[in-house]
Amino acid sequence: MLQYFPTPYPDELWYSVMCRYHVRSGNGNLLKAKNRYQFQTQIFFPDSSILKVVSDLPEGLYNVRDIILNHTLLPYFVRMYPLDRKKQMLNELCTGTVWSDNPEWAVIARTMPKLRYCPDCIKADQKRYGESYWHREHQIPYMSICRKHGCRLKENSCKLRQEYTEGPILPEFIADGTRTEYFTQPYEKPLADMLYSYLTLPIDAGPTQGYSNLFYGLEQEYQHIRNSRVITLDTHKLYTDLKNYYGEKITRGFFGKSMPQYVPMKLRNWEFTTPERYALLAAMIGQAPEITFGENQRISHETEPIRVREIRFPTMRQKAALMKAVNI
Repeated sequence: MLQYFPTPYPDELWYSVMCRYHVRSGNGNLLKAKNRYQFQTQIFFPDSSILKVVSDLPEGLYNVRDIILNHTLLPYFVRMYPLDRKKQMLNELCTGTVWSDNPEWAVIARTMPKLRYCPDCIKADQKRYGESYWHREHQIPYMSICRKHGCRLKENSCKLRQEYTEGPILPEFIADGTRTEYFTQPYEKPLADMLYSYLTLPIDAGPTQGYSNLFYGLEQEYQHIRNSRVITLDTHKLYTDLKNYYGEKITRGFFGKSMPQYVPMKLRNWEFTTPERYALLAAMIGQAPEITFGENQRISHETEPIRVREIRFPTMRQKAALMKAVNI
């Protein structure tokens, strides 16, 4: 039975909770506690340490399911999974029937950035709680700014492997003290809000059976009829708008040098298992996640078309209309 364990702070990463436990327990090296508590805690995903800790605490004090959903990135990374698969995974994690690492998560973890922190959050947390902690939302892939303070997030300078062997790491231990940057690109706030919603929506929000409101939203702006029957998207125009909105680096990272013709159908059928492409597209056209994952809310073609929120050069027809209006 554990005699002491810290209460998780709002949106605190489970890894951060474990770090605070070992800091307060005087464990300078995490490997010292490995045999008893198996501190092989995944940084971003749920693992066996959650059930082990909860089992060592008074019954009813903590709930494994609540910790998984509120203190790990699982809700974000399984957002596009079928609901049955989500429920099965949650049940296995909560009951301890699966202890090995999920192979998909192992691949994702290798591509994840270092832990990120907000300098202003460190100050606010220290003032309110007396210590800092790792905020879960700051670790979402492509979350580049703090939604609360509007500043750029900073990365931990330590390698993740070192964090396991050299001791528990908290943001205040590694804050570099350099200037906090508040300059952001126009797309970063809408994208940050979209990514956060993909993390915090109820776990059952996800792909809808038989239709895609995101595809229909894109269709209003980029509809392309092929062979007089097949409705798809104008991938060239869509790719151009993505580059104008997010820049070439992000666009190429997710869609390649040019958007393949099969991408619209994969979007329509929810075939991408990671949420980034959906979040990028939804943020660009301003489609709320409640609509993207909404049931029976198909967007009518008679509604006002969704316009990409960016400055684009007017077409020749638009220029002619503007000149005519001025002359009148």
